[in-house]
This record gives sequence, C-alpha cells and structure tokens, in this order.
Amino acid sequence: MHRPSNRFNTTLCRGTNVFHHATCGHTRVNLRLGGNRGYFEMTSSKPSPSQLPKRAVAEIKRIMAESDGLDLRGYLSKWYARAPEDFLAWPSWDEKALESLHVEWSEKRPHLSESQRFQALAFHFADANLEEFALARRWALDDPAELAIGRCVAHRIQWINFGCRACTALILIELLAERDSRLATFLAENGDIVDTLPNALTAIATHAVRAIILKDRDGLRTACERMRMRKVKGSELGLVTTLLGICDESPADVAKGLQLLLDPKRRDEDTVFNFWAFVPDAHGLYRLAESVDARLVAEFDVTQGYPWDAEFHSWTQQHENPLSDLDLNSICPILHDAVVNLSPPEWLVWTAEDERRHEAELCTRCDLWLIDWGPHPDEVRGLISKMTDISEKSPPMLIHTNFAKMTLLDPQRQLEAKGATVELRAHVPLPNA
Repeated sequence: MHRPSNRFNTTLCRGTNVFHHATCGHTRVNLRLGGNRGYFEMTSSKPSPSQLPKRAVAEIKRIMAESDGLDLRGYLSKWYARAPEDFLAWPSWDEKALESLHVEWSEKRPHLSESQRFQALAFHFADANLEEFALARRWALDDPAELAIGRCVAHRIQWINFGCRACTALILIELLAERDSRLATFLAENGDIVDTLPNALTAIATHAVRAIILKDRDGLRTACERMRMRKVKGSELGLVTTLLGICDESPADVAKGLQLLLDPKRRDEDTVFNFWAFVPDAHGLYRLAESVDARLVAEFDVTQGYPWDAEFHSWTQQHENPLSDLDLNSICPILHDAVVNLSPPEWLVWTAEDERRHEAELCTRCDLWLIDWGPHPDEVRGLISKMTDISEKSPPMLIHTNFAKMTLLDPQRQLEAKGATVELRAHVPLPNA
C-alpha cells in the first residue's frame, strides 16, 4: 500500500487496513444519539437489532414474517422460475391487476413474444421490495453480506428497468455503497443525467460525482464552483460538504460531511425508506472519496457504531465485487446474464424510443367511464363524489372527460381498488365543440 505524505498526518490502521488520522481514536467508540425515536448510547461497534429504532425493528419483523423463510435465491425464484400461467396465479398479487398490466405491456411492447413479456414483467416486479428484503435479512441474520449482495442485485435489476441509462448522484452513490464500481463506472460513462432542472443542486451533484468516478479533475472543480454558490442546508449539507472536501483534498471536511449524513436528526426520504437501519449515502460517499485517495477518509472513524454499519463496511472492504460468487443460472440464465454479467438481452431493455412512444401515449386525451359499480357501490359513489359531481344515477357514466391519460390512471386505480369496473376511452370531441 502506498504510504501517504506527512501533509495528511495519517498512519496505517492495523485494525481496518486503511489509512486513518493519527489521532482518530477509532477504538474509542462512545456515540450518543439524541432524539425520541429509540436511539441509544453504545460502547461497541458491534451492531445488533436492539440498537435500531422501534420502527425499524417492527419493519424487519414484518418483512421476515412475510418472506416465508426465503433467501435471496428463493425470493428471485418465485418470479423467474414460473411459467406465465403460474405467474398470474401467484397469490400475493391481484389476478385482475396482473392481467390488466399484462395487457398494458402487450400494447407498450407489441414486438415481444408472450414468454418475453412475462420475463419483462418478472424484472418489473422483482425489485419492488428487494432492497427492504435484503436489509431485513442483514439484521435478522446478523450478516452484512445479505445486505451488500441483495442491494447489488436490486440495483442492477432497477438499472435494467430504468432502460440502462438513468444517471443521478443518488444512483451512483447507492451503487458505490455496495462497491458496485463496475455499474457505477458504466453509468458515469454512458448514462443520461435525468434531472430536468440543469441548475438544480441534484444535477450539479451528479456532475461532480460523475467527474470523480471518471477522474475528471476539471469537471469536478467546475461542478464544485457552482456548488459553492448555492445556499445549502438540511440533508443536502452532508453531501455537499463531502464533495467539496474531496475537491479540496481535505480529510477533515470529508469526515465532517460523512458524519453529517449520520446525524440522527436527519429525516430525508432516503433514510425513511431505509427505516433508519442503514444510511447508504454515507457508505457510498466514503467509497467515492477513497477511490480518489485513501488518505481523504483517514479522519473518519469506520469502526463507530449505529447508524454507521461497521460490519457492512468491513465486509465490502474485503469484497470488491459483491456478486463474484453469485450464480443465478439455475433460476434463469437470462437473469444471470442480465444481473451478474450486466448483459441483458436487447428486448428486455426499455429504450429511449420506447420511452418517447410511451410518453406520447400518456399524453393522449382520454375519458374515464364507470361501467359497473361493483360489490361496493356506496364506497364507489362516495369516491366519485370527491372527484366530480354525479349527475347520472346508474352506469355507464362519464366521470372525467378530455384529460391526459396519465392524469386519469390514478383515479382509475382507486376505483378499481373498490371493485368498480372502469374504462379509459380515447376522447372523442363533441360535434361543434
């Protein structure tokens, strides 16, 4: 390992095999987390479910109870090892909704065969709860490998579902958290920045993260100069502080930014999604800084306790490729090639042309019709009354007219959830209208 210069005042830590600040005191863990959501005071870096907030523990118990003892391979097998007729009969999903989705996908992807459509549907559904499933197993089984491998599989399936091109700072950082540098580098080189506002902080951060991954020093400086002109507060402060610390080659600022991401008062969407059992951006930004120079993370204590996951960090430190031993061929060769080898078949990928065609379809003008009240007419009538005035007393009746299709999809789903039969029909203008 290359020995750093004295400028960084670092030493090789035997316990973690990375460079630490000479005075970091990484073995002296006494992290006190405030608040009223079940946080704790700890004196050991060994994580356990008892350290988690009550909400997290409840979520873990729920997910493990609903998983019926399935491991990752079993979870994937329930989707990919099924014939089309079995897929529609899967008891966890409403058969009518699946039939409707299959018809919709038949319209969206008419060039696919029946078998290919069901494979695409399997990819569409499989990543829905896979991250939460992996997170629950990490804590329930006390095994950080469950989290690293499960998250990596989930994110690669999402990459396929997003058309193999969507690129944001959050996506790149999430990939780096489990050390999926192969996919992160691919997206940095080939992905499309999907932020619609080019001057938004999220877009600027994406340019900065891409530049770091691609070793583009000038691009990083340009992005960071734009970042310095912004007023940053709240959950964005940790991200910006870390990125600026990387740009300025400041281990102190990198450590400060990472620690801000672990602040127990933080309440952004990402930590809520992970029900405060894991903070992926702290781990991802650590790896991002480390990829530039290991000395940049020297002042951050990787052995500290919750909400930092020291065991997950240690496992990923020893496994540069979390999927190196994963073989999914026995479940589905297409799944193995797509996820493990990052080589999905062309028909499986939602292309830019597919997206443009689908967006045009969503913008078509439609009418929403009630065909039948279903088994709960009073509930349906009450729901419709919140949407519009009811003039007709019995179906068929027009609920909404001349709206973009995308606007009517949600009320359609709400009415169908109540048991009503509804239809979206192409809008036909009235004569002389």
